[in-house]
Amino acid sequence: MKVHPKDVVVHYECPKCGERKAVYLGVVWTEPTKCVKCEENMYVESFDVSERALSEKGEGVARLLMSYVNAFHLSDEKEFINGCVYEHRTLQQNLFRMIYKMIQEWAKMSIDGRFDLRNEGTVNACRKIVTILDREIALPFI
Repeated sequence: MKVHPKDVVVHYECPKCGERKAVYLGVVWTEPTKCVKCEENMYVESFDVSERALSEKGEGVARLLMSYVNAFHLSDEKEFINGCVYEHRTLQQNLFRMIYKMIQEWAKMSIDGRFDLRNEGTVNACRKIVTILDREIALPFI
């Protein structure tokens, strides 16, 4: 089952006038959303995720995460990071194991030529990380 755009509602708020706006995931863009009252950039206040979307596995969860990344503001980044690094330590290890596997996949993209200017920095950085860490990293499940 794929996550449907209407499974996620993104709530924006204007920091200047407090105006709020809710949009479905399918219309969330990387460009800032402008307030209709004062033309100020609006920022993501919260997400509403349907039960159906929360029951997703693998690809659906990846899409939810990428949608969050697509709509977040830099102030949200610190909250997200803190939400991960202060989680249970076994979960931190499991998350990093998954992230490291993603890093390895991005590194392979440099060999396959599956990148362009939009993700070239990521691919090159991952290639360097894997070159340095692949023989030294151990992430056991404890």
